[in-house]
Amino acid sequence: MAAITNPDELRAWLEGKPATWSAAIALRVALRIIPLACNPAYFKNGTAHGRLTTAVFRCGALSWVAGNSPTPYGAAAGRASGAVDHAARAVGASRVLDAAASAVARASLTADAANAPGAYPPRTAGNFATDAADYAARAAWLTAFAADAALWDNIDGDCQFIGRLDFSEDAARASAQRLHALPLWTNAQPTWFTEEYAAMRAGFTKAEQGFDLWLDWYDRRVRGGATGFALPPEQDAEISRRLVAADDEWWQREPALVNADIQAWIDELTPPPSATLGDLSPEPQNPRSPVFGSSEDGKVVIIGHAGVEQLRRDDQAQVRHTAARAMALSLGAALQGNNAAGYITALADDYIAALGAEVGDTNPSLAVLHGERLRRAIAAHAAAGPADDLVPLPTDGARAADSFVAAHNMMVGLDPFLDTMDRATLGPDVAEPMAVPADVRAVAAALHDDGVLADATQAVMIEAVDLAPDVPDAANRNSRFLTGLTANFARYAIEFLVTYPLESAVVIGLGALAGAATVGLAATGIITGSVVSTTAIAYHLARNILANEDVYRRWAGSSPANQGNLDRIIAFLKTLPIKSLKHE
Repeated sequence: MAAITNPDELRAWLEGKPATWSAAIALRVALRIIPLACNPAYFKNGTAHGRLTTAVFRCGALSWVAGNSPTPYGAAAGRASGAVDHAARAVGASRVLDAAASAVARASLTADAANAPGAYPPRTAGNFATDAADYAARAAWLTAFAADAALWDNIDGDCQFIGRLDFSEDAARASAQRLHALPLWTNAQPTWFTEEYAAMRAGFTKAEQGFDLWLDWYDRRVRGGATGFALPPEQDAEISRRLVAADDEWWQREPALVNADIQAWIDELTPPPSATLGDLSPEPQNPRSPVFGSSEDGKVVIIGHAGVEQLRRDDQAQVRHTAARAMALSLGAALQGNNAAGYITALADDYIAALGAEVGDTNPSLAVLHGERLRRAIAAHAAAGPADDLVPLPTDGARAADSFVAAHNMMVGLDPFLDTMDRATLGPDVAEPMAVPADVRAVAAALHDDGVLADATQAVMIEAVDLAPDVPDAANRNSRFLTGLTANFARYAIEFLVTYPLESAVVIGLGALAGAATVGLAATGIITGSVVSTTAIAYHLARNILANEDVYRRWAGSSPANQGNLDRIIAFLKTLPIKSLKHE
């Protein structure tokens, strides 16, 4: 489909689409500019700020409930829109604030129209959604140069995503809910958003009116999640029911009183942290991405032959495997000792090791990863010009390179499992929040330094980082490969912490950091200079998760089960005396 870049194109695209899709797109665009509606810099006094902020989050929360609840709650969202308009008029709003508040109000009206189609003329939801996008883009444009372009780029991304899903009457709401669960920003957050978000956060802290609970709610929208608050689904649904049931009089009280009541509900419904995590069921890793496991010394490694059983094993598959291996050997030999391109020999050696002698010896994920790295290196030399640092390959090297690329592409392209990995079409993961290479590099380095990652595992993760573009791109197969890798790592991290006794890990970890003798563990032999026992590794992994909570949530994706598992893990870790890396 063609890119959507303005209100007219959005209105035309929404024509004939389910009203629930209009509501989802309208809410997501309104959520992106909530910091513009709640930034205290745009208000003359704290009272006005508190009242409009309450009205904005009322709209946002009720619209989100209307889109995600099995029971339509659109009418409550529709009533909330009037509260935003009234509060904005009372403030005497600036142009930025007025446009942002109008976007939020239109999103609520869209939710109402989507859930009560008989009460509105046809196309009303699409028109309301377009108005929400138009107001939001106006607010962004008034905030920073070209900020509206980033907004339209993400509106287009939402339409592209949901446009691939089922919009039959029975499936339309479920498709919209999948969109609701994704992070707000498809790629990196724009600078203007992060600045306004920080200002909103600082203003909430200074106001001391209990808005922290809404920061938690909004954080979950920014990073993606299937529940409104950090609660199990049943308890979160009860919070939703109470928010919907609250009338205008209740919402129009002092913000501190409203927030105190909501916080009391959350406290009431929050289950106590589990004494153990034994009943938690980690999601299985995706076999089409590198699969993680543990070595004999407990370190995290990539399982060499994961997925090999899914490769084709017929005679022709073995012939293609042998040809690819032979061409890689020839390529390495042709460039051996070449001053400008000799490094390709080392890359070819890595590739050959990943292939093994026969199909049954292949490490699928590494064969694809190293093959891509070789293709990239060969393409870089082929494209080299007089002003570039690289030079074209010598004639025999170029001929060997062409033969290798043809053999590798043939082997991969005619094996459905390898082809899927090579294209990084990872099933549900392709729509997940994309991994940010800088995050992967930093986390991998920290975990390696702490003895959690084996040397080879860190090397593979960094290789995937180097191949991916710095700014994640859902259309780039190397971005998708990195995203699949990190999704599996998050799943294995959860599995690892469920498997090993964290209470023991804390004792051992603290002893290792403070000196084993202080906790009487020196004589046990568990603690060594390198701290490589599985319990110590669990401790360092737990610390890393606490220090990089947002990163792991992004890697965990939009799966409700995975996010729920991570919620429980983090809640449990915070009950233990684990010193987060943030505080060192």
